Amino acid sequence: MNYRSKSFRKALGICFSLIMVIGLVSFFGIKAKAVQALINTMTSSKFAVNIGNVQGSVGDVVEVPISIGKPGSGVASYGMQINYDPATFEVMDITNKYGESSSFWSNFDNTSGYLKAAWIDTTAGDKTINSAAELYAVKLKIKSNNLGDKALTIDESSPNNLLFTDALGKGLGTEVTEGKVTVVKSDTQLVDEAKNALQIGYAYGDSSSSVSKDITLPTTGSNGVTVSWSSSKADVISEAGKVVRPTYASGDASVTLTATLTKNNIKETKDFKLNVIKNNPSTNANLKTLTINQGTLSPIFNSATLKYSVDVDNNVSSIVVKPVLDDSLANVTINGKASQDAIALNTGVNTIKILVTAQDKNTKREYVLVVNKSDIKKEVINADVETGNIANGSSVTKTTITRTTTSDGVVKDNVNITEDNAKEAAKKALENGYTNVRLSVPDSDDKVSEVYVGAPKEALTEILKNKLDLEVYTENGRILVPSSSLTNFNDDLYFRIVPIKQASEIKSVQDRLQDASEIKKYASNSTVEVIGRPMTIETNMENRTVTLVLPLPDSITKDSKDILNNLAVYVEHHDGTKELIKGKVLSYKNGDKLGLEFTINKFSSFTLVSAKGLDQKPTSNNTTTGSGNATTGSSNTTTGAGNTTTGSSNTNAGSNNTTSNTSDLPKTGGVSTRDYAILGIFIILAGGVMLYSNKIKSMRK
Repeated sequence: MNYRSKSFRKALGICFSLIMVIGLVSFFGIKAKAVQALINTMTSSKFAVNIGNVQGSVGDVVEVPISIGKPGSGVASYGMQINYDPATFEVMDITNKYGESSSFWSNFDNTSGYLKAAWIDTTAGDKTINSAAELYAVKLKIKSNNLGDKALTIDESSPNNLLFTDALGKGLGTEVTEGKVTVVKSDTQLVDEAKNALQIGYAYGDSSSSVSKDITLPTTGSNGVTVSWSSSKADVISEAGKVVRPTYASGDASVTLTATLTKNNIKETKDFKLNVIKNNPSTNANLKTLTINQGTLSPIFNSATLKYSVDVDNNVSSIVVKPVLDDSLANVTINGKASQDAIALNTGVNTIKILVTAQDKNTKREYVLVVNKSDIKKEVINADVETGNIANGSSVTKTTITRTTTSDGVVKDNVNITEDNAKEAAKKALENGYTNVRLSVPDSDDKVSEVYVGAPKEALTEILKNKLDLEVYTENGRILVPSSSLTNFNDDLYFRIVPIKQASEIKSVQDRLQDASEIKKYASNSTVEVIGRPMTIETNMENRTVTLVLPLPDSITKDSKDILNNLAVYVEHHDGTKELIKGKVLSYKNGDKLGLEFTINKFSSFTLVSAKGLDQKPTSNNTTTGSGNATTGSSNTTTGAGNTTTGSSNTNAGSNNTTSNTSDLPKTGGVSTRDYAILGIFIILAGGVMLYSNKIKSMRK
């Protein structure tokens, strides 16, 4: 009974609401001020009714939303009338946005300028509007260019124009926020205005009929319109406004610049016709570039620099000079000729003159190139990179030697072991159980007076990481660098080997050594004889142990006992100190040729000497080297950071065994009486500590 009563009352309320909506918004024009007053009395709170704000331009169709804020009670029906300016707008459509479209009703009058809309919940209150919502939308076409804000209003002086009720037909209070449509200029209008206002900027004294300098082309116009440019002759006037005047011979140039103005999807173009006046006759007598097919210009070419030089090798017979004009209308000659044929070169200084004459025929500029043809001849030969024993090692790869010969016959070699050389040799060495990488520099004709050997740090890294020794072999000396001496050496390594070959120079050294105190100490009454060739070796590896082997003349064999027993090397260090090293005799490479091996940690001049009495000089120099090199026996030789410790030793050098004289060496490794005394004291102290500890433990128990 209660349910039926409740449903009955709800139905009566809906009918009442419908009657009110139809009665108040049926547009019969009935005055209902008393009803409005009644609604304001019946409602305790109000909710917002909002008409949206939009923007558009003439011809646009804009959509205006009509919405409400959250009502205090569910909205079961509404009706309203919105007024607009019919001279500016035309209603195109009214679209329901909430609830069933069958419950929505609308109408409009574009002559009088109003629209009406109404809605009712037909579900007996089950689908009332209980939250903020968009009720419907109005599509308006802007038909007038009447710019500015145009109001969309509800005349609340008449309740016929606005009514909201709940499910029981009770009127609901509202607060209206009126809307507006802002009419603005269309993109077409904005582009047209920008097109009319667009101008090109000219330099002082220039105009469209006489352009001689760069022009300013705007990239933005009024109203936010973008502007892009194209040129009928971009080589005369670029799209950025850069002007290149035609040559004097070409005459004036007519150019059309086209501006494209864009605003969103609207585009318009505007043409500007300009006349670019021709240049005066050019006074440009500069070269743009100057190249040669041999050597390198010094300094680097610059059009303002007029004098250059270039050095070429002795084997270069001619040179081709190629000047390029800065102004193609100028003229150039080389040594008075227009051709660019090869120019024959003589040994020494060759002067080449390049004359540039400008288009005006009066302006001239002369460039001078001095070619220095060297009297030094160059050739490239191969050197073996090897591994294994010096006598029978194997060649792994090759590197190149640059051999130079001066006009007076001085021959010098420059050779480097590369990173790739080191990698290949290291791989081969490890495969065959060898411990070294060797660079072998040939000189079968004995004509080289100086050898420069380089090893970049990248190559040294390859050798060191495989714990290999580095060797350098020349006909005048062998250099053996143990792996330990390469550790923490972070520079490119070099050796410069200079043997003294001239007999007169060797004689001069011999005369000087007759009074050397280091030699006279053992051979005071003997004549000092220089054996073989004195040698100077320079390097950037200082204070690191290196072993040298200097060759003995072929005339000295194993049977030359007197010379070999009295043989030593006299060392004159670059710091002014001198020393005499006994060394050790071994095979130099293979066969019967001998050499003297010794160890140093700084580089100097080395002279092999022989004098009776030097056999009394103790052997104090031993080495530890790789395959095919000297190796100590019972002694332990340390080769780190240039420090060498030598004990009594049995030295083995490949297949050549030589016993060194160790009688004068100090004995090492013995235990003295003092050592035994110290040991006894430590034993007594240890025993006392143990007894005391045991006593403490027993007391605690």
